[in-house]
Amino acid sequence: MTDPDPFYDALVRSRPHELDFVPDDLLQALLGRPGWHSEAACRGVGADVFYGGRAEEIERAKAICSTCPVCAECAEAGRAEGDGIWGGTTARDRRLIRSRSAPAA
Repeated sequence: MTDPDPFYDALVRSRPHELDFVPDDLLQALLGRPGWHSEAACRGVGADVFYGGRAEEIERAKAICSTCPVCAECAEAGRAEGDGIWGGTTARDRRLIRSRSAPAA
């Protein structure tokens, strides 16, 4: 049995209606993973750690991210994600970042 992969879990979580088969775009996404995934501190940690909503779950996820050598790459990859902890940022953090970087109208 292989270690849980939070990146795979996040892809599957984003497409729950497609769980009974592997669509081509999901297969391509899995096969074309960025190299930094293999260096992530969260390799082998279940995705549930990064999708909990309680304060202690968020703290645990952020603690893992704080030790990660590819935290910046993960944060960039998760910039548009609506759920979960990506690169030490919550969905709320990412919304604030996006709103601050949006050009003034």
